[in-house]
Amino acid sequence: MDLLQVTLIHRHGARTPVPSTSTYAHQLQIAFKQCQLDLFPQSDFDLPTLMIHNTFEQSNELMERLREVKPLSCLFGQLTQPGKSMLLKLGSWMRSKYVYRGFLSDHLNQDEVHFESTNYIRTIESLQYLIAGLYPSKKRSKGPLHVWIRRDKDEIMGPNYENCPALIVETLKERGRLFEKYEHLLQQALDPLDGLVKDESSQMSRIYRWYDLLSSLEGNNMPFPKGVTKEDYARIEQAQMHIWGKIYENDQVSRLAIGPFLKEWTKHLVRKANGQQAPKLAVFSGHDTTIQPLMGAMQVNRPEYPGYASNVTLELYRENQEHYVKMLYNQKPLNVPVCQGAGKHHPSDTTLCTLDAFMERVNKLSSGDHHTICQTDEKMEMDWD
Repeated sequence: MDLLQVTLIHRHGARTPVPSTSTYAHQLQIAFKQCQLDLFPQSDFDLPTLMIHNTFEQSNELMERLREVKPLSCLFGQLTQPGKSMLLKLGSWMRSKYVYRGFLSDHLNQDEVHFESTNYIRTIESLQYLIAGLYPSKKRSKGPLHVWIRRDKDEIMGPNYENCPALIVETLKERGRLFEKYEHLLQQALDPLDGLVKDESSQMSRIYRWYDLLSSLEGNNMPFPKGVTKEDYARIEQAQMHIWGKIYENDQVSRLAIGPFLKEWTKHLVRKANGQQAPKLAVFSGHDTTIQPLMGAMQVNRPEYPGYASNVTLELYRENQEHYVKMLYNQKPLNVPVCQGAGKHHPSDTTLCTLDAFMERVNKLSSGDHHTICQTDEKMEMDWD
């Protein structure tokens, strides 16, 4: 069986809390000091130099955001030193699997790879560290590596509420059903925490903010605030999954949230299977809101919410003129439900989907004109951050 193409998408590494969570960190007097920016054109760690391109035009806007950041200070939502180590480790794992076994060249060949990221500093830096693990400095030539981003308004690597009013409507409807189903568990998760800070926002936003703060602390090996236990964190993580993760088990929500990216996610392996030119490796640097919708779309429902550096890999194989796709989550093969029927997987391995069975599911959720599908006469406002 021959390996033909690999597509990996990962969440960024551990970071500081996002701006909407800043009030919690401030009230609890929590300071993050584990940051050191490695500017993309130059780096003290001998990282690869990245040339950031917009899919429509070259953009230097990101670079301007970084100029005033001081060493060891942290912006909200910034990748931290532990977060960088996570991606370096992931890149090293990729090297051991795909370079040492002869699939990719020992020395970086840019014709073999495609790198793409969302328009966030933390995702671009995460990709930079992954590449450093995959191809250490002695295994790549001098000169920039090309990384592609989309402008925020054109982003498809996750829910784009601004461009899709129907997504807001369907999200609110589905979350209403989930609130009704899990109301007791959600409030049970918030009860021991709500008294520690002042926050009059919606229950949905409070669940997210607590999860964001506590997962940031855990990911950076920092202690929880006084009075918060590991059991409290486990309950808030479960609440996060119930209200922010399970919505993507609804096909219509998944289609609206991630449909266009499903095409992008699978286009390289489809081209390779059809004998067309395609990179051997495609890497996408994204978010939890990329990983979770993908998992929901493929009906691979996990009990835990995607943590920092979580990743989904697609491997395209060929055997006797038949093409197969293996989907892995955090390096472990998955049994994709749509591939479990007779004739939809390899005769001796249920984790190897036939390409046709896998793409049947992808096409179901990505077909049609997305702009048209996103329109609705119903008017609803987002009640979350």
